[in-house]
Amino acid sequence: MQNFIVWMNPDREESAAAAAKLNGAVLTAHTDGAMAAIRRELKILGLGADLAIFAQTCEEFAKQANADMVCISSSNGDAVAAVTYLEDGYAGEGVSAVADMRYLMSAYRQYFNRPDKMVIFQVALQYLSDEDIAWIFRRHSNAIIEWQSNEGLGLYEFGFSLSDVLTDGCRHVLREVVTGWLHREILPELYNEQA
Repeated sequence: MQNFIVWMNPDREESAAAAAKLNGAVLTAHTDGAMAAIRRELKILGLGADLAIFAQTCEEFAKQANADMVCISSSNGDAVAAVTYLEDGYAGEGVSAVADMRYLMSAYRQYFNRPDKMVIFQVALQYLSDEDIAWIFRRHSNAIIEWQSNEGLGLYEFGFSLSDVLTDGCRHVLREVVTGWLHREILPELYNEQA
């Protein structure tokens, strides 16, 4: 996992708005590296991929800023965003479920500072795809199973029986367990982090 400062094109009028939308994004790996992942995210946000012209690690940015006294000036057209890039094969070691939820809820980023954001977060969970739910479970299965065990939650507490698992598979059960964990354990952290 690496954190980057992304420099936007100072000659483009929409750079500041693009930087604001991109800021805080958690990006999954791209075969061509961090810059390609940044451009992919800009496209997802409905922005021009060419708005991002340069990315440097936060460490490089701080070293340069301290040595050269680099400053960002909106009057010069400067606009930057901070992003987190998850390298390929990064299985989640050290990545919090909160960071994963920030990534999955990136479409809702503009609501993170609203007073009713907890309601928005809860509604957004309903729109997670089965693939998103499975991805969260793969990355945080130990924490989810530990939570379920500590809370004494079995299939019946989630409204299921063994017959449901055997006839329908695990998709619905997995969704209920993972979203239950996210509701009780992760969304409050995300809410407090964004406050």
